Amino acid sequence: MSGPRALRVRLAGLTLVMLGAALAFGEDAARKAPPDPDPGLLEFLGSVDGLAEVSPDCTASAGWVMYVFVSTSWGVAPERSKSFTVADVMDPEPVTIPSGVTLLDAHEQFFGRYHWQWFAVVDSTRHFLGVVREQRVDAEISAGRPALAVGEVLEDDMPVRIGAGEPLQTLLSSEGLPRLGAMVAVDGDGILKGVVTMARVRRALRLAT
Repeated sequence: MSGPRALRVRLAGLTLVMLGAALAFGEDAARKAPPDPDPGLLEFLGSVDGLAEVSPDCTASAGWVMYVFVSTSWGVAPERSKSFTVADVMDPEPVTIPSGVTLLDAHEQFFGRYHWQWFAVVDSTRHFLGVVREQRVDAEISAGRPALAVGEVLEDDMPVRIGAGEPLQTLLSSEGLPRLGAMVAVDGDGILKGVVTMARVRRALRLAT
């Protein structure tokens, strides 16, 4: 069995596993400090990425299950965590790369220093322009173009943008979070307001307990 039907079956199975884990972790959280992140969540994140390529409806359902799982695993009722928005859990001062920085400087000052696979790129007014990836930077430098500006090698098709005012459920059901490990939060004018990761989500929910 393959295709959308197989993915729906897979989602149903993951739903049962995640909800069961959520209930178990919820009981643990009432008795002791929250446990370390469960490996099952990481597997689930990867599954959401695959589902997103086939069925948006499946992705939305998966997002809801993950939303319940993340909330309950840290002892926070889903009803209470509905009040969380992206702005509540994001890092408001992320490291970004100005669009005019050369690829060589980006390689040395950003990728070489932080060892991240990608960075958000902004203009002088903090408008989010896109994402630059380490692989692309290295390829351009190897091809003899180290003086190119970062703004000239942006990735256009990465699903990394989300509104800062969007609810937590929307964040968790997005394609970009499991696929890229983080999302870039912007306001209505496209100005970068922060970056949010699953680690930030867990931390925020833990503090809410």
